[in-house]
Amino acid sequence: MQNKALNRKGGGAEEVEQNSEREVGEMDNVITKTSSSSADSDITPPPPTSHLPPKKEPGGWRSVKYILGNESFEKLASMGLIANLTVYLQTRFNMDGIQLVNVFNIWSGSTNVTPLLGAFLSDTYLGRFRTLIFGSTASFLDPIAKNQSTGSSESSIWVLDCLPLELEGVRPCNIAFGADQFDTRTEKGRAQLESFFNWWYFSFTVALVIALTVVVYVQTNVSWVIGYGIPAVCLLFSIVIFLIGKHTYIITKPQGTVFVDLAKVIVAACKKRAMSLESTPEHSFYDPPLIESDQRVKTLDHTNMFKFFDKAALIADPSELDDKGLAKNSWRLCSVQQVEQLKLVIGLVPVWITGIGCFITMDQMNTFGLMQAIQSDNKIHNFKIPPGWMGLSSMICLSAWIFIYEQIYLPHAKKKVKKEC
Repeated sequence: MQNKALNRKGGGAEEVEQNSEREVGEMDNVITKTSSSSADSDITPPPPTSHLPPKKEPGGWRSVKYILGNESFEKLASMGLIANLTVYLQTRFNMDGIQLVNVFNIWSGSTNVTPLLGAFLSDTYLGRFRTLIFGSTASFLDPIAKNQSTGSSESSIWVLDCLPLELEGVRPCNIAFGADQFDTRTEKGRAQLESFFNWWYFSFTVALVIALTVVVYVQTNVSWVIGYGIPAVCLLFSIVIFLIGKHTYIITKPQGTVFVDLAKVIVAACKKRAMSLESTPEHSFYDPPLIESDQRVKTLDHTNMFKFFDKAALIADPSELDDKGLAKNSWRLCSVQQVEQLKLVIGLVPVWITGIGCFITMDQMNTFGLMQAIQSDNKIHNFKIPPGWMGLSSMICLSAWIFIYEQIYLPHAKKKVKKEC
């Protein structure tokens, strides 16, 4: 009995030992699983690989193609409205002689003044992108208004007032907005900008030729409604193309009009007119670094022409600068950059004066020339030449001279300059 009891006790002890070993094994498994899970959590998973292409930077030719498309359709439409305006006023509103010439000249003068207002609003408040949208929308309303016109004098005046609003927004901003897409601080950017001007004038000329041929022919020989409907459709295309490329544009914020800076230089130079520049060292001129918003603008070097305006940048007294070295009164002390900008504008004055005689002749062609064409025999066999084709010869000559200048003269001139250097 004692042996049986001892055997039972021993068996119980063995069971206890087996149970304890089993518990220890389970604890080891728990510890092993916990440690392995913590080790797994310490391993950082590799970042997911992105198969998306790198984001393209705005600006450059990627943006310019939309701007050129907008310019081509807009110019085709606007010239389609202008080229045949004399014939339109004579046939639809019975204007003749002096009255027609006066109306056209007054209207033409207003269309050349309003871009100055558009440039001011663009540089100061709206920016070039918004101004272009405003001008394109106004131009879209103009041919629609012509089609809805009933022939009354009131409606004709409203119609003539629409196009100056368009030119106010488009003329001063289109080519400047295209130039904003290039970094002119680099040699590559300057070369691309020069190429952009070539393509801009090419698209401009092609649009004029199409407007003076196809659109004018439809207006004269088919229907005025269809003839002014074509510019409306072209303007719609120009707006759509311009908006499609919005994500590719470099849109600069308005930084104030340059006309104010030019006025500041003139006023500051006049205030210091009694000062002499002969014994003034170069470091006495106020030449601060460009602000962040002007970093894409090329820094202009100081030149010796029009020295009178250099007095505007002359530091006459150290008290003219604040603690940061900036001018306290911008109407008394201007930077060298502002002075050189005024010098560049003055250098363009002879070109402007030379163009006066050319444009006076062209304006006479749009009035008296078209009136002569209307009264003349313009039939060749069974084909009647539209009077609006009078301006086609000048556009063809312009296209030919642009081609000769860009493709023949400039390459030879550049090669000659390189050889001399």
